Formats: sequence, C-alpha cells, structure tokens
Amino acid sequence: MSRQSLFEKEPVPGLSGLVGLTAPGKDEGVGMVIDAIVLGAKGDGKTQLIAHAIRTLDAHGPAGLSPDEQLQNEKMLALVLNAKRPQPEANPDRKVRHYVTRVRPENLLDGLSAWGRAAFVVRAGLATRYLAFAVLALPVVLALLRAIRGDFDLGVVAGVVVAAGAGAAWALHTARRDFVRLGGLEVVFWDVAGEDVYSDRGAAAYHAFLGALAARRQARTDGVRWALAPMLVCNPLALGRRGDDSPYARLRLILPSFAALGGAPEVLVVVNRWDLADKVVAPRAEAAECLAVLPVAREAAPVNGEGPREPLPVVRRDVVLRHCLDGEPVALGSTRFRLIRYEAGLDTDVREAPWGGYAALSDEARARFGEPTEPPTTEIGGLVEYRYAEGPGVLAGDAAAGFYRFLARAVTVDRHRQPPPAPEPKVELPPEGSTVKMYGSLVAEEADAKRGGFRSGS
Repeated sequence: MSRQSLFEKEPVPGLSGLVGLTAPGKDEGVGMVIDAIVLGAKGDGKTQLIAHAIRTLDAHGPAGLSPDEQLQNEKMLALVLNAKRPQPEANPDRKVRHYVTRVRPENLLDGLSAWGRAAFVVRAGLATRYLAFAVLALPVVLALLRAIRGDFDLGVVAGVVVAAGAGAAWALHTARRDFVRLGGLEVVFWDVAGEDVYSDRGAAAYHAFLGALAARRQARTDGVRWALAPMLVCNPLALGRRGDDSPYARLRLILPSFAALGGAPEVLVVVNRWDLADKVVAPRAEAAECLAVLPVAREAAPVNGEGPREPLPVVRRDVVLRHCLDGEPVALGSTRFRLIRYEAGLDTDVREAPWGGYAALSDEARARFGEPTEPPTTEIGGLVEYRYAEGPGVLAGDAAAGFYRFLARAVTVDRHRQPPPAPEPKVELPPEGSTVKMYGSLVAEEADAKRGGFRSGS
C-alpha cells in the first residue's frame, strides 16, 4: 500500500497542517474520503467529540501514514482508549491537527434505519437500474398470473403486489452490496480551534486553508470520491446570555462560507452537554433568568487557586433553549443545520439551587473559578451544579442515528452536487486590526428572523 502526499508546502501563510496530509493509494480499497471539520471554541470539547465519533464508527487508523499523521493518530488513540488522559491541544502552534481513520462501509449502513438504508442507496443512485429491472418485470408477472388463473382477479393483484415488494427488496439488497464493493470510507477528522476562526485575521486564513484542501481533494483523478462534513460543537456552558454574541453564534454565522466548499452546504450541530442544557431549559422556569453554572469533573486534579482563573460561567435560559433545544436558526442562506444532542459526561448529576453569591461557593469552586464577569445589571437567579465523570463515551440513540444520517447525506452529496475542481485559492491576509466579513447582511438578518418561545420546540 502506498499513500500519496497531497501538499509539498503550506499554501496559507502563518497557518500549517496540510503538509504531511496523505491520501489513500489506488490499491488500498478506499472508495471515498470524508473530511470532517470539527469546529468549536476553546474548551468546548472538540477533541472529545472526535474521540466519541471514532468509537461510534468503530474506526481504526490505516497503515502507511506520514510520520506526523502517525504521531497525531497515536495521541488520539490514547484518548480513545483512556478518556482521562490529557487531551491534545487543537492548534497550540497555529497548526491544524487531523486524525485519519478507516471505517467499514457496513458500519455506516448498519448505523442507519431500514428506511434510512433504502433512502441512502436510492439517493446515491445505486438502486436505480435494479428498481428499473423490478418494474419492467411486473408486466411479465401480471401476464403469467393472469394466464395461470384465467382471469384478472384479486389473486392476480395480490401476486403482482408481492412480486413488486420482492423486486424492491432485491433491488435495495443488491444496491447495498454494490456500495460495500465500492470500497471503505476514510474519515479524516480536523480539530479546528474556533476561537482563531472568528478572529479578525483567522477567518480568511482558515477559509483559504479549507479551500486549498477542497481543491486538492477534488483535483484527484484516481476515482476516490470526496465529501466535506462540517461539524459545530455547541457547549451549553459557553453560550452566555446573549444569543447572537457568543463564540458559538459567531461560528454559526461564519460556517456557511466554509460548508459551501463541499458543494451542498450542510452542518451538523452537536450539543455535547445535554443533561446540563435540559436542566437549564426546565419547564415553568423564567425564560430570561440567568444562572451561574458550576461544572465539577470528578477525579479532577486539585488546584491551589493561584494564577489566572476562568470566570464562573453564566448562561441565560432562553439562549440555551434557542440553540440547544430549538436549534435556531435552522438555516442560514442555503446552508442547513442539523441538530443532535448527547451527553459527553458519564454518571452526571445536575442540581439547581438558589444563588447565594460567589462568596458562598466552596473553597474548591472558588479555587477553580473566578467571580462571574457579568455586568452589575445582570441578576443571577440560581446556581446549577453539574457533576460528571470523564470516560469512554459514544454517540448513542437519537444522537448516533443523526450522526450516521449526516455522514450518509455527505456521501450522497458527493455523487450528485459536488462542484467541479477549482484552482487552489491564494490568501492575502488583511492588515492587523481589520475585520474580515465572511457573510452577507442577509445571512445576519436571517439569524435574528426566527425566535422560539421558551420550551416551545418551535
């Protein structure tokens, strides 16, 4: 097996991560490469989500990786096997990390429902000719049954219906077999630090970075198809109390420009602390109420309280509702956001109590967090203590089903709507202090156009 290096030099000044990227060779039996771009602000749990996704897919690392890729895969494997190990930083040196995994096509199909598998092979165009054969056979079946029974009666109709069902089942089963024979899936997870993306100079650089990646993938002529799968982490702890001015909301507005590089923009939003969010948006609560949140990781190393401390998080109930439950806005321009929710922690315990002030917190809590930095006009109505354990989590239930549907749509998008190869973009970074506008005023207006009521689900 011989993997191919895709970049000899970094195409974007001041941002690295493409040199060292390799692609599967023709003899590796890979039918598609999916670049899963995982974005989120600092501390949102991007690397943890990648580890959970790898476990969910039952993925493994391929042989023949570059030395840099092998090193990064080993770090991720250590995290996959032992979730309590320190997580590798996303890009401490302005280098975008990536992790190369191999997934059996059967794993993707088995993650879909029966209806989902049928819809997948139809959208992919794999079942078209087989369904056509089944339809063309129906008049023959009708003629034979009518000749045998001597009349057109209920028995003939029932026989034709049974034959249609059997033909459809055969067509879908054969199409599934053809998909498996196309080859395995290589899913490359990119750990992108969102706090750099929405900075003044970061947006242009990261857009050019992903544009160069997309152009190089599309320019390949070895028959391996490609898809882009952007994923955005929504951590309820970081939503704050302004629905349009959190790091998450800013990334949401920027992502349509990134997602369009894949041809059919769709973004998977992953709410990763659902037990906490569910408690915050409890029914019969005051929508505009602000709550302080005290996250407590069990078995965390003790701290002495010296040095800088992050302020205690404060969130507003209706902001958490809007993003974590209602998933608003559902679309920005032509980009659609798909929402899944799961709990990243193990054995969680979420309790709400009246807010007694920062001084009333335990010594351990005050050693870990500083006073809330909210304006004096903000009245904190309660304290939510969120206790959890780190562990080998996975996406399960509705979250796993939504994740598999998202990947399945990415696979079929490649077959029908992927744009033609484009030349690799050249980035010209703006001067220091300037602002890069990554989205039009229409998109910004759409972000404010729809609001759901508290616990409305609308």
